[in-house]
Amino acid sequence: MLVDVHSAGLCGCDAHAFLCHGDYEWTRLPRIVGHEYSGRVAALGPGVDGFDVGDPVVEEPIHECGDCVQCAREQANVCQNVHVSGMHGDGGWADYSVVPAERLHPVPEGVSLREAAIAEPASVAARAVFSVAD
Repeated sequence: MLVDVHSAGLCGCDAHAFLCHGDYEWTRLPRIVGHEYSGRVAALGPGVDGFDVGDPVVEEPIHECGDCVQCAREQANVCQNVHVSGMHGDGGWADYSVVPAERLHPVPEGVSLREAAIAEPASVAARAVFSVAD
């Protein structure tokens, strides 16, 4: 699907990748960073259901392959073939982003696109509190 980007955040990962710090030297530059963003559906690919042009969306930016040993063991967080938007390919600081439909989530009514842009870091924090913390 084609997403018309509205708002994008700046993650520390983006800065580290841009500066090739530490474990981010694998990010090839030039690269349009940004994995925390929101926008509206601008176009649908063939066979896409459940979305309409103009729908507000956010991307789930970590795309596991589903085929490696780690994915088979339900350890997608350490997928051997992971693709992270803004790191392995251009991301949300572009005017438009092309995203597989299964990686997009609708923005609930009443949530602005500016607020929705922080859905990814908010989900990381929520997971830490509700799933990982004692």
